[in-house]
Amino acid sequence: MIKPLIRKALGHKTLGAIDYFRSPGLKNPFGGPFNGQQFRQKIFLELIELLRPQAIIETGTYRGATTAFLHNASGLPVYTIEIDPRRYAYSKTRFLLNRNIFLHLGDSREFLNAILADEKLRRKKLFFYLDAHWGDDLPLQEEIEIVFRNCPQAAVMVDDFRVPDDDGYRYDTYKNGKSLTLESLVPSATSGLTFYFPAMRSEIETGAKRGCAVIALEPEVTAILEKASTLKPFRRRLKISR
Repeated sequence: MIKPLIRKALGHKTLGAIDYFRSPGLKNPFGGPFNGQQFRQKIFLELIELLRPQAIIETGTYRGATTAFLHNASGLPVYTIEIDPRRYAYSKTRFLLNRNIFLHLGDSREFLNAILADEKLRRKKLFFYLDAHWGDDLPLQEEIEIVFRNCPQAAVMVDDFRVPDDDGYRYDTYKNGKSLTLESLVPSATSGLTFYFPAMRSEIETGAKRGCAVIALEPEVTAILEKASTLKPFRRRLKISR
C-alpha cells in the first residue's frame, strides 16, 4: 500500500524525473534510436542530406531515445510531443539543458495544429517523424492531414508502418481492427501522396525490424526522394482527406 500512496502523492511528473535518475536502463528502450534499426538510421541520415530540412517535428517522444538521435545526427532543432505525463517528465529531465529540443505534453493532433499555426516555422523546410500511435486511439490519419494541409512541401516518416511485400517488417495492429497500412489511409482520400519504403529486405535489418513509410506530396520533394538509395517508391497513388 505504501508504494501506490507514494506514487499518488508524488504525481506522474515527479515520478518521471525520478525515473530518469534512478533507472538509466530506460534511456534506450527497444534497442535504442529507431528501435535499434541501423538501416532505418541510414535512411534518416540520407534524407537529411538530400532534403536539407531546417527543423524536425516528432510525435511520440516516449523517453527520448529517437528524439536525441534526430537532434544529434542532424544538428537541427527538434519539436516533440508526448501524451503520457510520466514519460514526458522523464524526457523533460533528459533534455533539460538542451535548448534545441522543444518538448511538449499533450495530444499530437492539437500539438501539430498549434505549432504549425506559427507562419515562420511553417514556411521552413520541415521533416516530420510520426510515432504517436499507442493504444486504441490512432492519430496517424489526422496527423498526416494536418501536416500536408499546412506544409505541402514537407517530408514525413511514419514508424511501425506495414511495408508492402515484406511482412518481415513488423507493424502495428490493434484490438479494434485498425492497423498502420496503406489501406488504412485510403477511405478518406482527397489529395495525392507518394509513398516510399525501405529498400533493404527485412531479414538484413537489425533491431526490432519495425516497418516505416516515407511520404511526400509536392513534386519537388518526391523528385528528391527518388534519388534516395535507401528507399524504394510505391508506384500506386493514394489520397487522403483534408
